[in-house]
Amino acid sequence: MNRSDTRLCALSRVRFRLLCGSAALATMVIALGLADVKAQTTSPGASEALPTVNVRGAKKRVAKKPQRPARATRVARHARPTAPPPAPPPQRESGTGPVGSFVASQSVTGTKTDTPILEVPQSISVVPREQVETQRTQGLQETLRYTPGASIEPNGSSSQFDYFTIRGFDAPQFRDGLRLPQEPGLGFARWRSEPYGLERIEVLRGPSAGIYGQSAPGGIINMVSKRPTDKPFYEVLFQTGSFDRLQGAFDLGGPIDPEGKFLYRLTGLGRLTDLEIDFNDEKRAFIAPAFTWRPNADTSITFLSQYQKDDVSGQPHQYIPAQGSLLPNPNGRISRSLNVGDPNTDRLRREEWSVGYALEHRFNDVWQFRQNLRFGGIDLALRSLRGEGLLPDLRTLVRSDFSVPSSAQNFTVDNQLQADFRTGPLEHKLLLGVDYYKLDSKQQILFAPADPIDIFAPNYTRNVLPLAPFTSTKAGREQTGFYAQDQIKLDRWLLTLTGRQDFATTTAADLLNNTSSEKNDSAFTGRAALGYLFDNGLAPYLTYATSFDPIAGVDKNGAMFRPTTGESVEAGIKYQPTWLPKTLFTLAAFEIKQNNVLTPDPDPAAAALGFQVQTGAVRVRGLELEARTSFTKGFNLIAAFAYMEPTIVASNNPAEIGKDMAQVPRTTASLWSDYTIQTGQFAGLGFGAGVRFIGDSYSDTINDPQLHIPSYTLFDAGIYYDFSYRFPELRGLKFDVVATNLADKVYVPVCYGLGYCNYGAGRRVLATLRYRWGDVPQRPIAALN
Repeated sequence: MNRSDTRLCALSRVRFRLLCGSAALATMVIALGLADVKAQTTSPGASEALPTVNVRGAKKRVAKKPQRPARATRVARHARPTAPPPAPPPQRESGTGPVGSFVASQSVTGTKTDTPILEVPQSISVVPREQVETQRTQGLQETLRYTPGASIEPNGSSSQFDYFTIRGFDAPQFRDGLRLPQEPGLGFARWRSEPYGLERIEVLRGPSAGIYGQSAPGGIINMVSKRPTDKPFYEVLFQTGSFDRLQGAFDLGGPIDPEGKFLYRLTGLGRLTDLEIDFNDEKRAFIAPAFTWRPNADTSITFLSQYQKDDVSGQPHQYIPAQGSLLPNPNGRISRSLNVGDPNTDRLRREEWSVGYALEHRFNDVWQFRQNLRFGGIDLALRSLRGEGLLPDLRTLVRSDFSVPSSAQNFTVDNQLQADFRTGPLEHKLLLGVDYYKLDSKQQILFAPADPIDIFAPNYTRNVLPLAPFTSTKAGREQTGFYAQDQIKLDRWLLTLTGRQDFATTTAADLLNNTSSEKNDSAFTGRAALGYLFDNGLAPYLTYATSFDPIAGVDKNGAMFRPTTGESVEAGIKYQPTWLPKTLFTLAAFEIKQNNVLTPDPDPAAAALGFQVQTGAVRVRGLELEARTSFTKGFNLIAAFAYMEPTIVASNNPAEIGKDMAQVPRTTASLWSDYTIQTGQFAGLGFGAGVRFIGDSYSDTINDPQLHIPSYTLFDAGIYYDFSYRFPELRGLKFDVVATNLADKVYVPVCYGLGYCNYGAGRRVLATLRYRWGDVPQRPIAALN
C-alpha cells in the first residue's frame, strides 16, 4: 500500500469514527438531559457563575442573569398555587425564531451562534416571515427581490429551479444551517424550497467557508424552518388570482401537554395554478411536521421533516431566441406566453423529502452542545422540447427533444460545542465544531432531434422520434470539516477569529463510457474580523476571509473541475439607532478575488444542457447599502442598493480579460414601503408599494454588444385590510391583494447566446384571505372619529 492509499484509509477511519462519535455523543447528551435536575447544582448562585478565572467578572454576570423559572417550578412542583403567577418578562428574539417585524436583531447564520446582527462581522440580510406575508412572495427567488447583491432571475420566469448569485457568484443554499443538495454539476436534481414553510431567509454575503466549509466567496443563503411554538397558534389561508391560481395552506402549532415539555407544529400547502406559458400548469403539495421535546430547562430536541411534490405539465425550463425578444425581428415580437415545446409530452415531476433534528443541551453556564442532523433526497423526471435557435427566415425554430431523469441524496451532521467564559478583561464565546457532508447524485440525458416550429404561428403536431442516451453520469462529494471560532469582547471592541480545515473527496463517473475519476482535496480557510460598538448603535468592522470550493461534476468532455479558491476584504458600518427602534442600516464595501471560476460553456448548446467551464480568475469590487425599519406601528420600509464591478482578470481566452462576468448586473436598487392606518374610520386599511431597478449586464464573457441586456425597472403594490382594528370579534382575519410587475413590463433578464434567452415574470395579482387564532396579538379598538 502506497502513502496515498494509507492517507485515504486513515481519512475513511476518521469519518467512520466521526459518525459513530456523533451518534454516541447525541445519545449521551439526551441521557444527561433526562437526568434529574436535582443531580445538577441546585444553588442558583453557583449555577449561574462563570469559571473563576476572573472573580469580579463572574460576579457581575451573576447579577445580570435571572434565576431560571423552570428550576424554580421544579422545586415547588407539588405546591398548590394561591394566586396566578406574574407575567413572564418579554423574550429576547432568537436567531431561529420569529422576528415580529421587518427588522431582525439576532441571527445564527453569520457565526453559528445566536449573535446580535450588529456584532456579525459581515454584511447580512434577514428576510423575516412578516415580509414574505406582506409581499406575498411565492417562490424562494421572489423573497430576495428587495435584498442587495442578490440576483434572482438568472434563468427567467419559466424556470422551475431555484438559482441564485450573490455578489456575482453562485450561492449555495442551506436550511437550518445544513447544506442542501444544490451543488454545481448536479444538473437538474436541485432542491426547490417552499417559502410558506420558512420562518426567515438569511443572506450572508462574503466568504463563509471558514465556518460552513466549501462554498463560493459571494455568500450563502440559509433558510430557517418554522418550529414548534410555546403558545397555541393556528392559521388557515386561501389564495386566488392570476392564471387561475387556487392555493390553500395551514399552519398549526403549540404545546401538547400542560407543562410545555412537548410542542408541535404542522405546516401544509396545496396549490393548483396555470403558468404564464401557454398549456402550462403546476400542482404542488407540501407538508412539514415538526415536534419538540424539552425534558428540562437545559435540554431540547426538535425533529424537523418535510415532503414536497411538484407536478408541472408543460415547459419546465424554456428558452426563446434573442431575435424577437432581446433583439428586433422583422416578423414581430415573440409572445411572452409562447410555448416552444410540445404540450403533449413536456412535463416535470419532482419529489423532495428530508428528516432530521436539532439537539441542544446546556451542561452548565459555560458549556453547551448542539447537534444538527438531516438526511434528504430528491427525485426528478423532466421531459422538454427546447428551442435551439432560428433558421435564416427568423421565424422557424430548431428544436431538440430531451428527457432528464435525475436524483440526489445527501446526509449531513454538524456538531457544535460552545463555551462562554472570561479570561481577565476578555469575554469569550468559543465555538468548536466538526461536521460531515455526503452527497450522491445521478443524472441521465436522453436526446432526439425534433420537428421545428413556427414561433409566430405554432403548430404542435409533430413526429415523435425515439430518445437515445446522450449522457449518463454519477457524481459525489464527501466532506469532513473541523472548525473553531472565538468571538472575543474587550469593552466595546469585537474580535472574531475563525479557522477551518476541510478534507473533501469528489467523484465522477461516466456510465456510458464506463470511466470514473476521483479527486481528493484539502484546504484551510478562515476569517479574521475586528469591530467596535459605539454607545449610539454604530458598529464599524473590517473583515478578511478566504474560501475553498471543490466542484462536483465534469465539463462536456468529462474532465473534473478544479477547486475554486478565493479571498475577500470587506469594510462596513452597521447602525442600529438607539433613538429609533426596530431600525438597521448597513453599508459595506468589498473586494473579492476567485480562481477557477465556473461559467456557462461558450458553446451555446452545451451551456443549454447545463455544462460549464472554468474561466480562470475574476475580481468583484462593490458597494452595498441596506436600510430596514419598522420604527412605528403599522409602518415598514426597506431600501437596498448595490454597485459592483465584476471583472475577469485571467482567462484562457484573451478576449475575456478585462470584461465583465456574464449575467452580473453592475447596479441594482430597490425600495419598498407599506403602512396600515392605526386610527379613525379607515383603521386597519393598509397600502404598500415598491420599485425595483436592475441595471444592464452582458450575456457572455466577451461582452458581445449584440447580447447586451438593458436595464429595466419594475413596480409592485399591495392593499391590505386587517378586520381586527374595527371589529375586535374578527381578530386574526386579514384580507390583502398584492400585484407584482404592476405595469406588466416585458423584459429579458438573461440570455446564454442568440438562441437561449428568457422573458422575466409578467404582472401577477394575488388575493389572500387569512385567519389566525390562538396566540394572536390584540389589536387596539379603532377610534370612530
